[in-house]
Amino acid sequence: MPFIRSITTCSLSQDQQAKLEEGFANILQQVAEKPRSVLVVQFQDGQTLLVGGTAAERFAVVEVQVAGTLSKQQKQSIVSECNALYAELLSFTAYELYVIFTEVERENWALRGGLLG
Repeated sequence: MPFIRSITTCSLSQDQQAKLEEGFANILQQVAEKPRSVLVVQFQDGQTLLVGGTAAERFAVVEVQVAGTLSKQQKQSIVSECNALYAELLSFTAYELYVIFTEVERENWALRGGLLG
Protein backbone atom coordinates (compact mmCIF):
# COMPACT_ATOMS: atom_id res chain seq x y z
CA MET A 1 0.00 0.00 0.00
CA PRO A 2 2.69 2.51 -0.86
CA PHE A 3 2.09 6.15 -1.71
CA ILE A 4 4.86 8.13 -3.39
CA ARG A 5 4.91 11.88 -3.88
CA SER A 6 7.53 13.25 -6.27
CA ILE A 7 8.16 16.99 -5.97
CA THR A 8 10.53 18.51 -8.53
CA THR A 9 11.71 21.97 -9.51
CA CYS A 10 11.62 20.96 -13.18
CA SER A 11 8.53 20.29 -15.25
CA LEU A 12 7.94 16.68 -16.24
CA SER A 13 6.48 15.38 -19.46
CA GLN A 14 3.82 12.68 -19.35
CA ASP A 15 6.45 10.25 -20.64
CA GLN A 16 8.83 11.15 -17.80
CA GLN A 17 6.02 10.73 -15.27
CA ALA A 18 5.15 7.33 -16.72
CA LYS A 19 8.79 6.20 -16.59
CA LEU A 20 9.18 7.43 -13.01
CA GLU A 21 5.97 5.62 -11.97
CA GLU A 22 7.20 2.44 -13.63
CA GLY A 23 10.57 2.84 -11.90
CA PHE A 24 8.93 3.36 -8.49
CA ALA A 25 6.77 0.27 -9.07
CA ASN A 26 9.80 -1.85 -9.97
CA ILE A 27 11.80 -0.57 -6.99
CA LEU A 28 9.05 -1.28 -4.46
CA GLN A 29 8.29 -4.68 -5.98
CA GLN A 30 11.95 -5.76 -5.87
CA VAL A 31 12.92 -4.22 -2.54
CA ALA A 32 9.75 -4.44 -0.46
CA GLU A 33 7.52 -6.90 -2.37
CA LYS A 34 4.83 -4.22 -2.78
CA PRO A 35 2.62 -4.89 -5.84
CA ARG A 36 2.13 -2.21 -8.49
CA SER A 37 -1.65 -2.71 -8.26
CA VAL A 38 -1.79 -0.77 -4.97
CA LEU A 39 0.89 1.86 -5.70
CA VAL A 40 -0.32 5.47 -5.81
CA VAL A 41 2.03 8.15 -7.20
CA GLN A 42 1.50 11.90 -7.11
CA PHE A 43 3.63 14.29 -9.16
CA GLN A 44 4.14 17.91 -8.19
CA ASP A 45 6.48 19.26 -10.82
CA GLY A 46 7.66 22.79 -11.57
CA GLN A 47 7.68 23.63 -7.86
CA THR A 48 9.83 26.14 -6.00
CA LEU A 49 12.03 24.38 -3.45
CA LEU A 50 14.21 26.43 -1.14
CA VAL A 51 17.44 24.72 -0.11
CA GLY A 52 19.41 26.60 2.52
CA GLY A 53 17.11 29.59 1.98
CA THR A 54 17.83 29.80 -1.75
CA ALA A 55 15.57 28.67 -4.58
CA ALA A 56 17.13 25.55 -6.07
CA GLU A 57 17.33 25.34 -9.85
CA ARG A 58 17.37 21.54 -9.78
CA PHE A 59 16.05 19.61 -6.84
CA ALA A 60 13.60 16.84 -6.03
CA VAL A 61 11.95 15.40 -2.95
CA VAL A 62 10.55 11.87 -2.99
CA GLU A 63 8.20 10.98 -0.15
CA VAL A 64 7.67 7.26 0.34
CA GLN A 65 4.78 6.27 2.59
CA VAL A 66 4.13 2.62 3.37
CA ALA A 67 1.72 0.68 5.53
CA GLY A 68 3.89 -1.19 7.98
CA THR A 69 7.65 -0.96 8.29
CA LEU A 70 10.74 -1.18 6.13
CA SER A 71 14.13 -2.34 7.35
CA LYS A 72 17.10 0.02 7.24
CA GLN A 73 18.53 -2.10 4.40
CA GLN A 74 15.28 -1.81 2.41
CA LYS A 75 15.28 1.96 2.90
CA GLN A 76 18.89 2.24 1.74
CA SER A 77 18.10 0.14 -1.32
CA ILE A 78 15.11 2.36 -2.16
CA VAL A 79 17.28 5.47 -1.77
CA SER A 80 19.98 4.03 -4.03
CA GLU A 81 17.47 2.97 -6.67
CA CYS A 82 15.64 6.33 -6.55
CA ASN A 83 18.97 8.12 -7.02
CA ALA A 84 19.71 5.93 -10.05
CA LEU A 85 16.21 6.49 -11.46
CA TYR A 86 16.39 10.29 -11.15
CA ALA A 87 19.93 10.30 -12.54
CA GLU A 88 18.90 8.24 -15.57
CA LEU A 89 15.65 10.02 -16.38
CA LEU A 90 16.31 13.60 -15.20
CA SER A 91 20.12 13.82 -14.85
CA PHE A 92 19.81 14.61 -11.12
CA THR A 93 22.73 13.92 -8.81
CA ALA A 94 22.44 12.41 -5.33
CA TYR A 95 22.97 15.94 -3.95
CA GLU A 96 19.79 17.10 -5.71
CA LEU A 97 17.44 14.51 -4.23
CA TYR A 98 15.89 14.04 -0.81
CA VAL A 99 14.09 10.79 -0.02
CA ILE A 100 11.78 10.82 3.00
CA PHE A 101 10.16 7.72 4.50
CA THR A 102 6.94 7.58 6.51
CA GLU A 103 5.86 4.27 7.98
CA VAL A 104 2.17 4.18 8.84
CA GLU A 105 0.67 1.65 11.21
CA ARG A 106 -1.64 -0.64 9.25
CA GLU A 107 -4.57 0.34 11.46
CA ASN A 108 -4.13 3.92 10.17
CA TRP A 109 -4.36 3.00 6.48
CA ALA A 110 -7.53 1.96 4.66
CA LEU A 111 -8.04 0.40 1.25
CA ARG A 112 -11.22 -0.76 -0.49
CA GLY A 113 -13.38 0.42 2.38
CA GLY A 114 -11.53 -1.27 5.22
CA LEU A 115 -8.57 -0.80 7.51
CA LEU A 116 -5.48 -2.85 6.73
CA GLY A 117 -4.89 -3.77 10.34
